[in-house]
Amino acid sequence: MKKKYLSLWATTLFAFAFLLSSCQKELNETIPNPSATTRHDSAGAKARASAPAPTLYIVQKGTLYAVSPQTLTHPINLGGGYAGTAPSMVTDLQSLYAIQGGKLWQVNRFTGQYKQVGYGNWTGAVGLTGAPLSGLVYAQQGDLLWKIDLFGFHRPLGGTGWAGTKAVFRHRSSLYVVWQDGFLYKVNTTNGDYQKLTAGWGNVKAIAAVYGLSDFIYIMEGNNLWEVDIETGKARFVQGGFQNTTAMTGVDGHLFIASNNVLHKVDTSGKVLITNLHWSGITSLGGYSAH
Repeated sequence: MKKKYLSLWATTLFAFAFLLSSCQKELNETIPNPSATTRHDSAGAKARASAPAPTLYIVQKGTLYAVSPQTLTHPINLGGGYAGTAPSMVTDLQSLYAIQGGKLWQVNRFTGQYKQVGYGNWTGAVGLTGAPLSGLVYAQQGDLLWKIDLFGFHRPLGGTGWAGTKAVFRHRSSLYVVWQDGFLYKVNTTNGDYQKLTAGWGNVKAIAAVYGLSDFIYIMEGNNLWEVDIETGKARFVQGGFQNTTAMTGVDGHLFIASNNVLHKVDTSGKVLITNLHWSGITSLGGYSAH
């Protein structure tokens, strides 16, 4: 009798273990795996040393780097696969956002890990701008300005008619857009209403700001850098000689300009503080400021 009860107990225990194993398998099968991306470089998935803050982000010849804006040296390689990235990128505390290959990407700015954000088709988008800490970024693509949340949901900002946009930049809750007519427009980011500010920006290369609450933005028009009042559009000439500018961004009170096949660090008076000759072939810039 004792052996019979022991056998029955063992059988029950085996059945319970089998049931528990089956339940665990079923649970595992319901947990989504990380989605595969179409990026061709896997180096970005490897942990790397943390980048300093504030930080300048550079796409050079298809590779993303994090660099100290104080020295422009000792870059951290955050991975390849960034050829064709739109000229401007934006950051928040943890992430960098960029448009590349017609997709919006979120990149861990310390490790280089990346994932696609949403399923929008951003082919031909003019830059990426915004304040990710507010939960929104902006782009111009097709005939529209777009408001994009950080889950990738997007909707038009205002009406159509923005095809031919040359540059777009968000600053202090407004978009500053240079259209094909050479006018600078100020666009309300709530309803899309806009006003014309000034003309003469037909050869615009980039727009940036050095502080988040500044009353000025900086526009590279041709080879010349201008400081522009965000309310009136009145412009002050800052400095010339920036031939073949491919990208520009602002970090902690300074402008960083990729031109003449080198990288310049420039103050708001136009003085070139550093020129680094090793940064040829820059196609995109972004920055994280500590304040």
